[in-house]
Amino acid sequence: ETIKDRLLFHPRFEKELRAQGIVHYPDENFNRWRFNARKMNKFVDEHFNEIYKERVK
Repeated sequence: ETIKDRLLFHPRFEKELRAQGIVHYPDENFNRWRFNARKMNKFVDEHFNEIYKERVK
């Protein structure tokens, strides 16, 4: 699994990332990824164990 699978395309996280304006997902109008670095850093810190739960033991 990649970070895309574990975070960016995980249904729960994707919903939060979009709602909080942390990630802009590519679409037909602007086909580039955009990230708010500070917000993304905070989000990953807060959800690290959930994102990597299968590997953290």
